[in-house]
Amino acid sequence: MNRKPEEDACSGRCSTTCGPVEVPTAEEREALEALRRIKGQVREIKKKLKDAERGPEAGDSEEAVGLKVELDRLRGDWEDWQTRLDEATRRRMVLLGHEEPE
Repeated sequence: MNRKPEEDACSGRCSTTCGPVEVPTAEEREALEALRRIKGQVREIKKKLKDAERGPEAGDSEEAVGLKVELDRLRGDWEDWQTRLDEATRRRMVLLGHEEPE
């Protein structure tokens, strides 16, 4: 079938509303991957921290302090990515008609 140009007018502009919705969406996948990466980093840091706290300066070493600072930074990153994931999930649910738009 030959389509007229005006019939394809929205083909590039509204792919999120006219086409099928991916589950999870690209935004959700990005956030989930970031959360997985952060979780892996936290596991490594906690292992290093446990080893550092076994040493003679137990918990007061410069290394332990640096690791705790890094954990705090990662907690903030986790919260940011979790918020982004929640927002992306909400947008998908609205798009699918499962939730009301604000």
